[in-house]
Amino acid sequence: MNNGTGVPGHDQDIAVVGLSLRLPGSRTPDEFWDHLARGRSLISEVPERRRRREDRPGRPRPEPDGTGSVWGGFVDDADCFDADFFWIPPHEARSMDPQQRLALELSWHALEDAGFRADRMAGSRTGVFIGVHRWDYAELIERETEETGAFPPAGAARAVIADRVSYHFGFHGPAAANDTACAGSLVAVEQAVRALRRGDCDHALAGGVNLSSSPRHFIAFAKAGMVSPDGRYRAFDANANGYVRGEGGGVLLLKRAADARRDGDAVHAFIKGAGSNHGARTSSLMVTDPAAQAELIARVHRRAGVAPETVTYVETHGPGTPDGDPIEIRGLKQAFADLHENRPEEGVDRAGAAGGPPGTGTGFPGQAGAGLPGTGAGLPGAVKGPRGTGKVRPEAGKARPEAAQGHRCGVGSVKTSIGHLEGAAGIAGMLKVILAMRHRKLPATVGFEELHPLIELDDSPLYVVDRLTDWTAGASGPAAGPAAPLRAGVSSFGFDGTNAHVLLESGDPVPAAGGEHGEQWLPVSAKDDDRLRETCAGLARWARTRIERNDAPALADIARTLRQGRVPMRERVVFRAGGLAEWAAQLERVAAGEEPPAGCLRGRARAHAPGGPAADNPAARAARAARSPEEGRIGEFAAAWVRDLSVDWAQLPEHGRRVHLPGYAFARTPHRFAPAETPEAGATATPPQAAPDEGRYAWRAPLDAACRDGGSGRRDSAAPAFPSVINGREAHAAPAPAPAPAPATWAWLRHDGDEEAEWAVVAPGAPDSPAHAPLAALLKAAHHEAAREETAPSNTGKLVLLGGCEQDGRAEEPAPGRDGRRPRRTAAEPPPAATGESLLRDGGIYWVTGDADGVGLLLAERLCERHRATVVVGGRAARSPAVDALQVRLPHGEVTYRPTDLTDADAVRAAVSDIRMQYGRLDGVFHAADVPDDGRLASRPLVSTGAGLSPVVDGAARIDAATRGLGLDFLLLFGSVAGAVGNAARDDHATARAGVNACLDAFAARRRASAA
Repeated sequence: MNNGTGVPGHDQDIAVVGLSLRLPGSRTPDEFWDHLARGRSLISEVPERRRRREDRPGRPRPEPDGTGSVWGGFVDDADCFDADFFWIPPHEARSMDPQQRLALELSWHALEDAGFRADRMAGSRTGVFIGVHRWDYAELIERETEETGAFPPAGAARAVIADRVSYHFGFHGPAAANDTACAGSLVAVEQAVRALRRGDCDHALAGGVNLSSSPRHFIAFAKAGMVSPDGRYRAFDANANGYVRGEGGGVLLLKRAADARRDGDAVHAFIKGAGSNHGARTSSLMVTDPAAQAELIARVHRRAGVAPETVTYVETHGPGTPDGDPIEIRGLKQAFADLHENRPEEGVDRAGAAGGPPGTGTGFPGQAGAGLPGTGAGLPGAVKGPRGTGKVRPEAGKARPEAAQGHRCGVGSVKTSIGHLEGAAGIAGMLKVILAMRHRKLPATVGFEELHPLIELDDSPLYVVDRLTDWTAGASGPAAGPAAPLRAGVSSFGFDGTNAHVLLESGDPVPAAGGEHGEQWLPVSAKDDDRLRETCAGLARWARTRIERNDAPALADIARTLRQGRVPMRERVVFRAGGLAEWAAQLERVAAGEEPPAGCLRGRARAHAPGGPAADNPAARAARAARSPEEGRIGEFAAAWVRDLSVDWAQLPEHGRRVHLPGYAFARTPHRFAPAETPEAGATATPPQAAPDEGRYAWRAPLDAACRDGGSGRRDSAAPAFPSVINGREAHAAPAPAPAPAPATWAWLRHDGDEEAEWAVVAPGAPDSPAHAPLAALLKAAHHEAAREETAPSNTGKLVLLGGCEQDGRAEEPAPGRDGRRPRRTAAEPPPAATGESLLRDGGIYWVTGDADGVGLLLAERLCERHRATVVVGGRAARSPAVDALQVRLPHGEVTYRPTDLTDADAVRAAVSDIRMQYGRLDGVFHAADVPDDGRLASRPLVSTGAGLSPVVDGAARIDAATRGLGLDFLLLFGSVAGAVGNAARDDHATARAGVNACLDAFAARRRASAA
């Protein structure tokens, strides 16, 4: 049977095939479970470095917002992010809400946990659904900054969190950030489940994130009396006195269960059902309705066709407040009473049984007598059943149905361990349940000692889990017995009235592959040496834990997952092991910085790996490597992989299946928004030093010019039709150096006589155009050229701006400044860097254009030696022996040569695309192209002058156009002081450089202004 969505109507389950988490004290599922099993509370006072200055010990606390002791479950490195890994420049990362950063890293890890290669998910129909509630970072930026930059609007917007994930990974499924307060992440899961069942997507990332960037909400909730003053979270306890805030997040990778079974995916758990509703009007907006909660839980069970006695644990919302805990327990009791009285048919999906759409509750037994909200259903003394059932529940003293009498269902809350994660609270509860199902144990409810006096558990299946206990499945008909799956509910309720509930079932155990298939080759890679060592360390810890718990998967399954479920990166190692313990020892050696043991291979992959006649042909290299295993030479294949980017393990026939393994070890680099510090009392604030003036040149006297359609002037045949004659002088028109405002035309005029040359440079547009500064510098250079040669004719010049020439034929110079003086460029000492941060990254990817044998070569060598960078050097020639020689002698880093014609826009775009495709990103560009030594300016033909300048001037524009929007750390244009003062040197090369440098200066100034 098919329900019209492409999903079989009898199999609506959703499989959890991948998960990731970042929680207080926990970065991996193993760490989190260890804390849960040991009954630890991970709640602490706010870390010292995250306190406001006025709240630090020993300082008087200003009223009325002194926060005193603030308790919470805090993530250690909430401000850290691997921006390089996600191709995000540091200045943009600082403007991003840390919750966006966390969502990116968690999404990557969820894909890795499922054994999926992130790069091969690009273009897939994968949805992203993220619950998020807080907006502290946006408030902080708005409150603490005076200037508005380009990144904060997108970086601080909650709506962008899911979109940021879809954008980075290239997903085409739906993306939605959901804010339903504390129910947000469970509602996000429900949205993902619906999208998968409708066929809107084939995979879905669902979860929530919650990080605190400001003390404002701590202060507000403390004033409202909502948080525990002593930092102890006591859900269901007689001494409950408020909740404790928590940080963190989690993401699940979801897939239709039928698809997961077909594809052989490892499954953590199955989602049997999910739903949400609203409590409507109660005594207060923030008081939940137990009848609404009961109706929701019963509806989710009925739609899933799950008998109540098979559910033996409920991860509750657990508010930890004197009123909230009794209300939630009352709603649970009502739900189970209704379900036992009006049992759903096990295994039958009753959604829409009477023709109603999913999620409406129509078509269920007893709906005709549904009560209205607020009727008092479930309140003390009431005998009406839960809202929406139309049934009367048993009065006190009456015997429960037979199936209910043996039903036992524990309740607990992860919040007592890690605090209340608000928008991510529901996903934290789901993660706890999934791990408990894996270990078949129920963790204790931390801090529970005495049942709250307003909570009555008699005549109900509920009990509070107060110690670590074995978890056994409930029985129901033919499914009873040791093979019965574990089932649990997870609830999350928002203070805005939204209720959400998810019903989980334990996943299928992953069977070991049939035999170990002998020794295994296990590849691991990372962006750099440090990340490789840390990634190996994480895998080693995981392997030791599996050995200790005696639950290790087959080594063939691990090898298959590492080969086909990880994105290959530059730093590589291939281990060769016959067992898990042997592999763990090898991993530990690499993690400690030691050389891999004999039989293991270590290298850095490059696009052009040396060796063999096929070394310069990627297709031939890949084909040769692919034949190696067939010929019994898998070692040769592994050796090719560690040094060659084109070799792919997917070329090998695989044995085994995907299993859950630890993911990539992201760099923990702080990216903090740094608000201006308020000076201490009595301190004097030092004003920042002004940057050097970015003035421009103007010329003293205006010059009248007549624009004519024709004229007697001679012009270059390749120039556009803009002939002009001014006072009988010869005029040559030619295209302006790009980029220039249209019409891009400038004219070079000189006197017919040889004894004296009067130069005039005529150009359209505004004085700040990049076309004008080089023209002024060329005139200065011409003057210096004549001054140093006694026999040369005297040269003088003027710059003419033809603004509005098309209208009245007048040409005027720029207006002087307010004081009547023309702006002048002067030398000034640059101000000290505000942050002290270098723009150069360790392990950065850089492109050096234009000078492969001079400055560019020296620059490449310095970048490799000091920063272990990867440098692509560009030039006009087909190859560069100097670059080849440099690569041989480099101790660190990598340098390659790529010929590129900088005057060809398509060639420049192709070069940028190739670099990003090969190395994953491009961090910065050094434009070091130089001009040829073509002799004196006065005797130089106009056409050859333009051709000589084009790689430098036009090249800068082409590079900028190809890289704008990529978030480069910088675009550095090489020049000299000749652009500011003209050419005082006695060589013709410097003369040409004068105009070029001035153009680059003006181009950079305008580029900075447009990016501000």
